This record gives sequence, C-alpha cells and structure tokens, in this order.
Amino acid sequence: MNEAQILQRQLVAERHRFAAVIAACINLQGSARAAHPQFISARLHYLALAASRLEPQQRENCLARLEAARAANKNGASAWDDCLTGLQCALQRRFASLEPLISGNVPPAQLRVAVAIDADSIIAERRGYEQVQANAPPGLRLAPNPPMLP
Repeated sequence: MNEAQILQRQLVAERHRFAAVIAACINLQGSARAAHPQFISARLHYLALAASRLEPQQRENCLARLEAARAANKNGASAWDDCLTGLQCALQRRFASLEPLISGNVPPAQLRVAVAIDADSIIAERRGYEQVQANAPPGLRLAPNPPMLP
C-alpha cells in the first residue's frame, strides 16, 4: 500500500467514525447514560480532534461551541445540539470537498497537504476513537468501521 492509499483510507475511516460518534452523542442527548464522566471526557477529546480537521475559522467556531457545550454540561441541551449540529455540518462540507481526493489518483504530496493527515494524527484519531468506544455507556454501540477501499 502506498502513502496516498493510506491517506485515502484514513479519510474514509475518519468520515465514518466522526459521524458515528456525533450520531451517538445526538442519540444520547438528555439521557442519563450520556452523563458518564469518562464518556464525557472521551467524546469531548474526540470531537475536538474532529474539529481540528477543519479549516481554521470553522475549527475555531466548532471548538468555541464545544467549549460552550462542555461548560453548559447537564443543563445545556441546546448548547450540545448547537455544537453537534454545527460540527456535523462542517465535517460533511469538509469531506464533500475532499471527495475527489479520496477517489482520485492524486500525488501523495498534494494529498498530504490537502487532508492535513500525518502518522501522528492517524494514531491520535485511532486512540481517540478507541477511548470513546471503551468508555461508551452500556448498550451504546458505535457503527462498525467502514469497509476499506481496495
């Protein structure tokens, strides 16, 4: 597998896992199961990592919403709704803009710059997702990993 394929696979995996965590958070809104401290910590870390994949202005906006949601905690359902919806929309736009790079024959150097993914960020994303899975409340199942590109 060459570098471009590794980056393309990571993009597909991130799109899938970011969406799965956001969907789980949306589905748990207002539930006592969402209040588990380790799950709160793991999802905050992972959602901040997801926001770090955005362009600078979008990233700052999403991180500010994430901080507002964290500060609002239990009584801030609307802050969480705003945060999750905003992050979900921003990530969908980001991945849509990268779609030609995922399915195309793009030189690795160009792909690396466009997607802003390196070995350290791959490891951080995978560890973050594992932490969300490990600290998920009982009964919460995140969507399985996506099928990999050929």
